Amino acid sequence: MTDRRSIFITGAASGIGAETARLFAERGWRVGASDVDAAGLASLQRELGAERVETFVVDVRDCESLERALG
Repeated sequence: MTDRRSIFITGAASGIGAETARLFAERGWRVGASDVDAAGLASLQRELGAERVETFVVDVRDCESLERALG
């Protein structure tokens, strides 16, 4: 088993969040990417690969939604 670092990024479907996800994925990190934009997340996952990025449609204003994603 490898010791792989992981990060959970909110707002990851575009802008700074997406760039942050790209940076960490390219450096070998396991990335949890969340956003309310399901299409944007799907695009990011296609770009970076499902083996690097797991996506979660989450509204960070909804605590239960966020807890499910992190659970």
